Amino acid sequence: MIIRDRLRTIYGDYDVYIRPVLKFFFALLCILSINFYLGYMPQLKMIPVVLIGALFCSVTPAGTTAFVGAVFVIGHMTEVSLVAAAVTAFLAVMVGVLYLGFRPGRAWLMALIPLCFMWKIPFFIPVVLGLAAGASAAVPVVCAIPFWFLMRFVHDNAEAFQNSVDLAVLTQEFTTIANGVLKDKYMYLLMLTFVLCILTVTVLKRLSIDHAWTVAVFTGIILEAVLGVGGGLILGSGNLVFDVIGVAVSLVLALLYEYVFFGVDYSGTERLQFEDDDYYYYVKAVPKIKPYDEDERRE
Repeated sequence: MIIRDRLRTIYGDYDVYIRPVLKFFFALLCILSINFYLGYMPQLKMIPVVLIGALFCSVTPAGTTAFVGAVFVIGHMTEVSLVAAAVTAFLAVMVGVLYLGFRPGRAWLMALIPLCFMWKIPFFIPVVLGLAAGASAAVPVVCAIPFWFLMRFVHDNAEAFQNSVDLAVLTQEFTTIANGVLKDKYMYLLMLTFVLCILTVTVLKRLSIDHAWTVAVFTGIILEAVLGVGGGLILGSGNLVFDVIGVAVSLVLALLYEYVFFGVDYSGTERLQFEDDDYYYYVKAVPKIKPYDEDERRE
């Protein structure tokens, strides 16, 4: 608690400098992860290009990271298949339009979906979106998941693409990509799981119960473990070891997010009752955690 209060104080005093630094490192992590996972275009892996991309994100709105990441993905795709690059660009535009229409202030979260998949912790993002953005985040997530599965399909089958401009080859590659991505049952399972998780977390966090956010986090993670991990094993598309580790890490990160951004003192909860000529009013008052006061503690 002491550490959290001090971090909040530091952030409040120096947020003008801290925000660009955080955006820079987040963008740098996204770009390096994309270059490591795809990495087909050598020019995009050059240090000056990577740094320029991260610096650009640091001085622009946070949602720019998702846009820059999509540009790097499309650039790498062009070295493998023009069809894959075109489909990726279409999905990127769709995700961007849908998300900007719902939660433009949190567009940076969209960059977390492919990033979390690359880092084997995809079950973290639906819980965070449920806590931070609410039910509206379910719509862009439905589009962002195919974006990742397209990346994964190209990564796993890069040698099979000819990267030709011949119409017959382009048609064949489009058919191959469409069949490989759209017929992947595991993709639809994750889409359903993530949407249900976001809706469940959104509902539970608003309940008038003690530790509502914590209950929402645990319920969301359990739901993902049952549907996502269990269903993936049934379909033969999951990896039990990586999925279990991913669920555990996602739970820790989600609880950390809940601890940092939602601090209340349930031990001081009061339930009050009022009345007037027409109604009785029942109020539940949950105090926020007060900043740590060393002088008061010494007394």
